Amino acid sequence: MSIKVDLADFWHESTRSEKEKNRLYLYLKSLVDIELSDEPDVLIYSCFGRTHRMFKGPKIYFTGENDRPDFRNCDFALTFDADSQNNFRLPLYRIYDFFDSFVSDRQERIALHTGEEKFCSFVASNGSPELHRNKFLDILSSKKEVSSGGRFRNNVGGPVDDKIEFLASHRFNISFENESNLGYTTEKLGEALASGTVPIYWGNEEVIHEFNPQAFINAHNFSSLEELAEFVMKVDGDEELYQSYLSAEPIVGGWAAIEERDGQLRARLNDFFTHLPNDPVGCSLRNKLRRIPKLLEQVILK
Repeated sequence: MSIKVDLADFWHESTRSEKEKNRLYLYLKSLVDIELSDEPDVLIYSCFGRTHRMFKGPKIYFTGENDRPDFRNCDFALTFDADSQNNFRLPLYRIYDFFDSFVSDRQERIALHTGEEKFCSFVASNGSPELHRNKFLDILSSKKEVSSGGRFRNNVGGPVDDKIEFLASHRFNISFENESNLGYTTEKLGEALASGTVPIYWGNEEVIHEFNPQAFINAHNFSSLEELAEFVMKVDGDEELYQSYLSAEPIVGGWAAIEERDGQLRARLNDFFTHLPNDPVGCSLRNKLRRIPKLLEQVILK
C-alpha cells in the first residue's frame, strides 16, 4: 500500500506538476512506495517557507542547504549531517539526475576529449566578493582565461543551457561550495566529475570519504588560494598528471557504495512509514502552544 505524501516549502515547487518533477520526490519514489496526495499521511518539507507548520501529521525534513533540522517541527530528517536516530545523511548531489548515469556518461565524455578543450569553467550567479570561489576566480583568471557560464561575470555570451556539457568542454572546473562545513556537499563536485573534467574543489573537508581525492584537486590541501592556482597551472602543463585525475575512480567504494546507501535509506524510510508516530512532534508542539493561553488564564485567576 502506497504512503501518501505531499511536498511543501521547497524552492519553487508548489503546483502538482512541479511537485511531480521534484528531484527528491523522484529519488525517494525509486526507493519506496509513495505517491503524491492532497491528503497526505506524511509531509516532506524543506527550508524555504513555513507552510509545513500547518500540517498536523508526521513530517520529514529535507535540506540541500547549509542548514540544520529543527526536531521540534519534524519527526525525521534527510540532511548532510551524519546518520543518527532521527536523521539520515543524504547529500544534495545524490538526488540529481546526472548521478544515476554517473559512471557511463563520465567515461563517454572523457573519451571525447581531443586535447582542444578550453582551460577552466566557472558557473555561478552569486557575485558576493566574500565568497571563496569568487576570490579564486580572480586569482586563476589572472593566469589564464576562465570561461564563466553563469550570470556572474559571464563571458560566453549568456548563461549556458546545459551545465554538464559546458563543463565537459573544459579541462578544469571551479567547484567551490558557497560555504565550508563538515558533511555539506552539494551537486557541484559531482557535476564536474560526471562531466569528465577535473574539479577544483573547496567546501566539505570530509568529502574525501565519498569522492576519491585522486580524482579532483582539493583546495584544502593548500595553504592559500594563490598556491592552489599555481598547482592548477602545473597540472594543466603536465598531461600525464592531468590524465591521472581523469582516470581515477571518482566514487570511494565505487557504485556499490552508492547502492548500499540507497538500500540503507530504503530500510530507514520503510521502518518510519511502518511505524508512523501517533503523536507527531509538530502536533505535540502545537498542542502545547494551544494550552499556553489557558495556563496563563489559570495563573491570572489565582
